[in-house]
Amino acid sequence: MPIFNRRSLLGAIAFSALTPLAWAQADNFPSRPVKLVVNFPAGGYADTIARLFSKKLSEALNTPVIVDNRGGAGGTIGADFVAKAPPMATPSC
Repeated sequence: MPIFNRRSLLGAIAFSALTPLAWAQADNFPSRPVKLVVNFPAGGYADTIARLFSKKLSEALNTPVIVDNRGGAGGTIGADFVAKAPPMATPSC
C-alpha cells in the first residue's frame, strides 16, 4: 500500500500553491498596540504577573502592550469585553 495516495498528494500541492498568497497579503502583525485584558482588579497578583508579562511581550513584539483590568462578576466583565471587541483585520484571499 503506498504511503501517499492521489487525494493526499493533490491536497499537498494545493496547500503549497496557496500558502505564498496568504503570506503576501498579510500585514505586519501587530499593526496597532496590543491590549492585554486581565479579569481581576488592579493591584493584585494577577495584575502584577500581567504587567511583567506585558513588558517582555512588548519587547518581543516591538509594539506597546496595554494592560486593561476589567475585574468583577467572577471574570464575566472581562470576558464580555473581549467577546464584544471588534475583530482584527484578516487578510482576504
